[in-house]
Amino acid sequence: MKKRIISFLLVVLLLSASVVPAFAADNSEVKNQYEDLKSIAEIIKMYGLFSSQDDDPIQNMLLDLLRSDPKEFYKLANTMLSHYDSHSAYLTSDENKSAFPTNVGGYVGVGITMSTDGGRIEITYVTQQSPADQAGLKAGDVIKLIDGQPVDGLTNDEIATKIRGPEGSPVTITVLRDGKELIFTMKRAQISNPNFESRTVEPGIEYMRLKIFNGTDTENRFNEAFSQLAKKGTKVLILDLRGNPGGLVSMAE
Repeated sequence: MKKRIISFLLVVLLLSASVVPAFAADNSEVKNQYEDLKSIAEIIKMYGLFSSQDDDPIQNMLLDLLRSDPKEFYKLANTMLSHYDSHSAYLTSDENKSAFPTNVGGYVGVGITMSTDGGRIEITYVTQQSPADQAGLKAGDVIKLIDGQPVDGLTNDEIATKIRGPEGSPVTITVLRDGKELIFTMKRAQISNPNFESRTVEPGIEYMRLKIFNGTDTENRFNEAFSQLAKKGTKVLILDLRGNPGGLVSMAE
């Protein structure tokens, strides 16, 4: 009997929602649909065979979605975040390691750093003297194809995996620049990946570059270099943050 009641009530709610014209889906209509969703959750708590008043059906739905379809959960989480902060994104643990590496060693690839911007995969930094730099890739290029295969729908980590490979092997990257598609072919090489570098440009002028705000080693290197400025008689400090995708807020502060 409970199943029939809940089925009937859900059908009524769905039918009432389906008669709304598509052009009426403004903010007020979205709010109404959210209220409908909450009403369905309350009905489940009251009449569901395997539920109780202590259940949170919406939370359980999201947990089931995370377990059964991580990619859909990924889209949902990023859609939600985009409405509040266009510079924030939900990352899986693998993507976090790829986007904000803590290592200061290296890897075999082409020497680019990428970030997601409104669904686009944009190159934010090109390592100097790397295969990407020598081929002509630039920060701001939007990646469209890897070896002729579209990257739409792929995560940063999945794209990075496609770009990396055996040292000396070729890879072709198609990018969009100023409305034009450009194709670059290069050979993968060992890329040095220090997150921090510092040097004296000339007496009194110091240059520091922070590629990312992440990693204890990076922070220690910066603090050590910064502590030496007074001893060097530094009058000007150039702090280069170009292409820095962010990282730990505490470190950035």
